[in-house]
Amino acid sequence: MVLPNGMIIEEFEEKYHKRQAAVERIAADPDEHTWKLVYIARVVPIKGLMDLLSSMDLLRKAGFPNLHLDVLGPTEHVPDYYEACLAKIESLGLQDMVTIHGTVNVRDMLDQFDLLVLPSYNEGQPIVVLEAMAAGIPTVGSNVGGMSQLVGDDLDTNDGRTWGACGELLSPGDVEAMAQQIQAVIGDVDRYRSYCVNARGRVEDFFQLHEVMSSYNKLYRMLGNMGEERNFEYKAGESLMASSQASERAS
Repeated sequence: MVLPNGMIIEEFEEKYHKRQAAVERIAADPDEHTWKLVYIARVVPIKGLMDLLSSMDLLRKAGFPNLHLDVLGPTEHVPDYYEACLAKIESLGLQDMVTIHGTVNVRDMLDQFDLLVLPSYNEGQPIVVLEAMAAGIPTVGSNVGGMSQLVGDDLDTNDGRTWGACGELLSPGDVEAMAQQIQAVIGDVDRYRSYCVNARGRVEDFFQLHEVMSSYNKLYRMLGNMGEERNFEYKAGESLMASSQASERAS
């Protein structure tokens, strides 16, 4: 059995409503909008920032100057790679299109961004993608790890509703495909709006933490042959350790 990660979706309400308002502003005048892309990861080779910088250069050359990439995440883990990224930004003349912030409180800034870009060569099921989805932000990223379940695959609810994709996926290292898929999303406001709606809906129906915790509880009880199932409910704000202890007390 594969159990997903989950979000406490109530923690994203403010950011989600701000993003909804932003989508309406974009739809009203897309030609005047500067698209805010965000990379949220360590600045290390496996996360693919150098590739993304090449994609930004291709987008600019293709006539998309109304883009800005914000890089959020630690820069000190592989200093040589970070310095190489800075040198590439300068050599490509991207200083006005890329801002590296270093380590920040990502959730505080989520409402500022239109599109998450994740050019990684390896992932599990990235929490950062779930956070962006909970705020109603689509993703363009590498098709690695659990990304297809989060972003690309149709998800069917028990009542027969289907949630479509909330972004675009591509092979890691394909800088041309990354540029093309970013262009496809930001160049079609209807598609962009649909991806925003699907991002939030997918989290609401499939990736809420209380449902994930309930699934873990049922699985542990089944494996432990503990007999009759007992009700279990994860409360917002409760730590995972506290939840586990509460479950043990209930048994």
